[in-house]
Amino acid sequence: MRFASARKRGGLTLAVVLELGCSPANVGGPGTTSGGLTVQQSCQDSAYARCMHLEDCSASALQSRYGNTTTCRAIFEQICANVLTAPSTGASPQQTELCATDIPNWTCSDFLFNENIPPSCQPALGQLSNGSSCADNQQCASGYCALPLNAACGTCQPVPAIGASCAQFVCPVSLTCVAGTQTCQAFLEVGAMCNADLPCNDGLTCVGATSTALGVCEQGVQTSNASCDFTGAGCDFYAGFACNALSSTCQTAVLAGPGQACGTVAYQATYCSNGSCIRGACEENIPVGGACNVDSGPPCATSSRCIVPADGGATGSCQLNGATVCP
Repeated sequence: MRFASARKRGGLTLAVVLELGCSPANVGGPGTTSGGLTVQQSCQDSAYARCMHLEDCSASALQSRYGNTTTCRAIFEQICANVLTAPSTGASPQQTELCATDIPNWTCSDFLFNENIPPSCQPALGQLSNGSSCADNQQCASGYCALPLNAACGTCQPVPAIGASCAQFVCPVSLTCVAGTQTCQAFLEVGAMCNADLPCNDGLTCVGATSTALGVCEQGVQTSNASCDFTGAGCDFYAGFACNALSSTCQTAVLAGPGQACGTVAYQATYCSNGSCIRGACEENIPVGGACNVDSGPPCATSSRCIVPADGGATGSCQLNGATVCP
């Protein structure tokens, strides 16, 4: 059996959790200035740096996560603004600009998965003590805002360790919430033993796992027309390939739009652009601000969560972290 990783951090899709301690004055983006930084200026530069580097590193990653650079930049600009304007935040426009100048040099194999973060891009620690109300990690002196799964506001708490429960709160950004055990776990690298409860890092596949035996995390093939095993590690999607079961070779990965067929199509995996494959057809993710349902779906756009009213229910709206000023 093979388990292709579905990359999530803290219970959210990867890009949701990229902490913006981040981006540049001189990356060639719009609105660059030599001084007098504003939140708007630094956030525009940050979003430009991140989305352009994402496209350079993996066009398929950009398309699957956001659809296009316009949507990507709009989302990252708003995330950045939420962080920089949050009460007691440790982030600043100056830090954001400094990070962005370093983003183009962030190795793609790390940048795609928010790993080995450059020093200038490390999330800042905020001023709020444990127990204080928060909406974003960078408001907290601990660096962790414990957010209930579908709520906009949480409290600053010590960073949970590997194995901590995620039944009620999102995991810290370095961990993922494993559905089968409802615990926060670290992603595993190439060669590590894995199964559905011990997930491989994104871009890797857990090959050979059974109900009684662990598998091994393997890297997909990264070369066009190279031989591949459709039932094994296959081909590297972030390199732009999918394994064709008929030819057993790596072919260009296909990303389908809303309403188009997905899953195994024409003997190879077909993915969705800014959407989810539901019953064999792509359904577009709900945009930020759109109505959502935590029970029936579809999922919110990458980098957002379905926030429901405190009085309960399953219906709410897709929001980015920090969009709410918490009491």
